[in-house]
Amino acid sequence: RLVDKLVSLLCLHSTSTLDMQGHQNLYGNANCQVRHHSPIHWHHRHASADEVLRRAGHDPKAAWGLRELAEMFGRADHNRDGFLNKRELAPLLKQMGFTQRRKEIKVLHAKIDENSDGGVDFNEFVRFAISWQDIACLKNMFFHYSQGNPDMSPAQLQQCLKAEQITFPPNIVNPIVFSDFSTIIHSEQNSWTYPDEVWQDMAQPLHHYFINSSHNTYLRGNQLWSKSSISQYAAVLQSGCRCIELDCWDGKNGEPVIYHGHTLTTKVLFKDVIHCIKENGFRTSAYPIILSIENHCSPLYQQRMAEHLTRILGPQLKTIRDMYKGTGELHMTPKELQYCVIMKGGTGGLNSDLINESEGQEREKRRSRRPGRAEKAAAAALESTPTPKQKHVDPNLAAAVGMEAIKFQVEELPQRIEAALPYQVTSFVETKASSLMQTAHQSFVELNKRCFSRIYPHGTRLDSGNFKDILLELYGAGCQMAALNFQAKDKALRWNTAFYRTNGQCGYVLKPKHLRLEGPRQPHPPVHLKLRILSGHRLCGHSAKWAKALASVN
Repeated sequence: RLVDKLVSLLCLHSTSTLDMQGHQNLYGNANCQVRHHSPIHWHHRHASADEVLRRAGHDPKAAWGLRELAEMFGRADHNRDGFLNKRELAPLLKQMGFTQRRKEIKVLHAKIDENSDGGVDFNEFVRFAISWQDIACLKNMFFHYSQGNPDMSPAQLQQCLKAEQITFPPNIVNPIVFSDFSTIIHSEQNSWTYPDEVWQDMAQPLHHYFINSSHNTYLRGNQLWSKSSISQYAAVLQSGCRCIELDCWDGKNGEPVIYHGHTLTTKVLFKDVIHCIKENGFRTSAYPIILSIENHCSPLYQQRMAEHLTRILGPQLKTIRDMYKGTGELHMTPKELQYCVIMKGGTGGLNSDLINESEGQEREKRRSRRPGRAEKAAAAALESTPTPKQKHVDPNLAAAVGMEAIKFQVEELPQRIEAALPYQVTSFVETKASSLMQTAHQSFVELNKRCFSRIYPHGTRLDSGNFKDILLELYGAGCQMAALNFQAKDKALRWNTAFYRTNGQCGYVLKPKHLRLEGPRQPHPPVHLKLRILSGHRLCGHSAKWAKALASVN
C-alpha cells in the first residue's frame, strides 16, 4: 500500500493521465494503473510472451512468429500497462531496423496507434509487424502463380508450394488472398524444422542420442560473483534442456546447498531445486531429465540429499536397478523413461568419478604452467594425501544413481572401451576432449558408441562463455552431452538451440548411424547443400557493426 501511494504521488506530479479507481491493469497491477503517457518506468521483470498473448486475447501456444512479437512487446513495455508510448516504442523500432529520429518515430507511433488513444497495444503492433513483413518477393510469387488474379486457387497454392518450398500445402479448399498466403509462408507448418513434433525414433538406447545439456545451471551470470537462482533451473528446463548440473555443498542446519564452491556466488537450497525440477521439468518435454551431481558434501549431508531425492521425486527417480527391472536387460530409452529423472553420480566403486570437475580444472591449470620449486613441493604433498577416490559415498545416495560416473586415464582408453557399460558416463574438460579428438579420434568415437561422455567448459571461462570452436567437433565424435552455460546467450548457445529444435525441442536428437553402430565408419560421398535465399530485409539497421551481429554467411 505504501508503494502504491508513493507511485500515485509520483504519477500525480509527472502526469495527469491516471486511473485511480483501484482496477487491475492488463498485467494485474492493482490500485494504481499508470497509463501509457506516464514517463515512469518500472524496474521489475518485463512481461513474458505468455502474459502478453493471454492479455491480448491470444492463445499462449500461438503459432510461429506471434510469440516472438509478444516477447519483443513484453520487453519494450517497461511499465507493463499493455501499451507502448513513444519512448517505449523507440528501441523496439530500432530493433526492427527503423529510424531513431524523433519526428519519424512520432509519425510511426501515430500510424501504428490506429484508434489514436495515445498508446500502441499488442494487436496494433502485430498488424504493423505483418505489414512491415509485406515482402515484395512474396507478392511477386503470389501473383505469378495466381496468374495476376487477387485470389489464388487451392490448386495454384499446391503448385506454388511444391515448386518453391518443396512442401505439401495445408488442407485448404477455398481460394486465398495475399494476406492468407503470407501467413501460410510464415507459419510454423512451413518451418524448415519440426518445432512441435518429435519425429525421430525415441526407442533407441539413451546413449544413442545427443542430449541438450547445461553447465552450472544455477548461475545467472559469471562464475565468480553472480547470483544462483532456482528460477534459472526452471527457465533452462523449459527451454528444452534435459541434463542440468547441481554443485552440492554442506550448508547450514543440516541442509545441502548449491553454489559455485569457493567463490562469491550466492547459494540455493538443494531441496528447493529438486522441488523446482519436479514442478517445471516436463512442461516442454516429456523425456527424461539427467541430474549431473557434483558431490562436495560430507556423509551426513549426502544422506540428506538422498532423502530429498527419494521423498520429492518418488517413483520418478530411476536407478540402475530400476532400469534393469530384474530381467537382466537394460531398459534405458527415452520412450521408456518419459517423465523420469536420472541421477548421474559416483557410486563409491573403484572407478567412480569422485574427482569433481573443479578439482580436474585445477589439475589442468597446474599442468599448463611450468612448476616451480614451491609448486613441486605442493604437488608432492598432494600426492601423499588421500586421493578423492577414497572419499566416502553414502550408500543411500549411491543407490539412487541411474548413470554411474567413471574416470580413467587417457592411456587406459582401449581397456575402457572394452569394459564400457551403457549406463556409465565420463566427464571431460573441453581441453582434454579436444586433445582426445586430435590424438585418438576413432577410439573416442567407439567409446561414445558404448557409453556416455559429457564435456564441460574450462574453469578459465570466468565470464560463463562457451566452447563454440569445438562444439561441432564434439557432436561429430558422438559426444552425447556438450554442457553449455545457458546464461551466455552466445553463438554456441544459439547454434545449440537451433540444433535441438530439429526434433521438437524435446532435448534429444538421434545420432547418425555411423556414430551409433560399432565398427569403422563406411565411406560416404560428399553432400552438397544448395540454398536459394528469397529475401533478406532490414538486416543492417544503421551501422555495419550491428549488421554483422545479426547475420553471417560462411
